[in-house]
Amino acid sequence: MPVRIEAVCGLGPFAAREHVCSRDLAVGAARRSLEPDNHDDVRLIVYAGTYREEDLLEPAVAPFIQRELVGGPDTGAFAFDVDGLLAGCELTAGLLQSGHSRRALIVAADRAVAGGDGGHPGYATSAAALLLGPGTNEGFVAFNSRHFPEHRAGLHSLLRLTGPGCQPGWTITQSSDYASACATSAADVIHELIDGLRGPTLCDVLIVPSQSPSGLPQTLAERLRVPADCVARIEEGDGEVYTAGPLLALARAMADGRVTAADWVVFVTVSPGVVVHACAYRKPAGVVLGSKCRSSFSKNGEE
Repeated sequence: MPVRIEAVCGLGPFAAREHVCSRDLAVGAARRSLEPDNHDDVRLIVYAGTYREEDLLEPAVAPFIQRELVGGPDTGAFAFDVDGLLAGCELTAGLLQSGHSRRALIVAADRAVAGGDGGHPGYATSAAALLLGPGTNEGFVAFNSRHFPEHRAGLHSLLRLTGPGCQPGWTITQSSDYASACATSAADVIHELIDGLRGPTLCDVLIVPSQSPSGLPQTLAERLRVPADCVARIEEGDGEVYTAGPLLALARAMADGRVTAADWVVFVTVSPGVVVHACAYRKPAGVVLGSKCRSSFSKNGEE
C-alpha cells in the first residue's frame, strides 16, 4: 500500500524579534493540516523539530502535540520524536503500511536562534505539518541517504549557558564553502535516487530541498543543471528556515501549480555532518498531490 500526502501546512518564518513560540506554532500547523477532518483516525504523531524552546532535550514534543490535538495516551494514539524530517517520513510510511494507524501526522518546528558571533544569520521560527494516509496510484516509493564526512567541518553549532540564570546562547560558525558542499552532496544523492528508479529523469521531477544553508535551492539547481523553477524554495528573510523548510517550500509549490505539473516530487534534506536524505514521491501528472490534498502556507502570519 503506497502512503500518500493528504495535506501540508507551513507557518512562518517569523523573525526572533516577533517572539513566536515554536511549540505553539507546531500545534497550529498540525491543526490546520487536519481541518476540516476529525482527528479520530490519526493514531500516529511524529515530531521532527531541531531547535526547541529553552533548548530542552527532554521531554519529547510529540506527546505535547498529541495532547493538544487528540488528548492523552489513553486515546490510543502513539507519539514520539525523531531526528530528521525525511527519517520521520520513512519510519511513518513503514508504520502506516503495517496497519498501525490509518493516517499519521508529521510535524516539524524550530524556534528562532541567533547566529551569535560566528557570522551565521541564525534561524527563524517556523513550523509545518504533513498529513499522510493510504494511497492507490501515488505515494512514497524510494528513500536514499548518504553521509559525507569530508564536509563535517563546514558547520559548527555551540551552545553555551551563561550568566546567573544559565541563559542559553548559540554560536553557529559556517565555512565559506559549506553551502556549495551541501548542494554538491545533495545532487549526488538525487542522481543516485533517480537512477535507481529506472524511469523518471530530472525533467519529470520537482525537487523540494532543505532551505538551509542560505542559497541551497539555487545552488542545487545549478549543480543539477535544471531551471531554477524545478527546485522549490521560499523567500529568504530574517534568518534561515531549518527543519520545516522543505514542507514550507512544498506548500508554496502546491499553491503556484508546480507540484500539479510534475510527474514526480523528490524531497532532499541536508543536515550537518554532512548527511543527505532523499525520497521520491510518484504521482500522476496534472493531478494535485492526493486527489483531496490541501495545502496552506502563511508567511509571518498572513496568507
